[in-house]
Amino acid sequence: MFTEVIPADDAKHIDVSKIQTLKREKYEIRLIIWETKEVPLTNGDSVDIYVRVTFDPTGWAEDEVVKCTDTHLHSTDGRG
Repeated sequence: MFTEVIPADDAKHIDVSKIQTLKREKYEIRLIIWETKEVPLTNGDSVDIYVRVTFDPTGWAEDEVVKCTDTHLHSTDGRG
């Protein structure tokens, strides 16, 4: 949206238009985590890897959506 400032005399010659709200649409977001690399080994010689994603669709903390991937158990090289 933009605002244009024009002189009052010019504005008299322009028809008034109604501002319309945008139509709400439903959508789905899919995120695929294909691979993780260089994850530090926390159990000495292996690590269990999962990814947690937080999505904030509105900017309000109470609307956040948190999802986790499945767990890749006992990775010995930091890749999942």
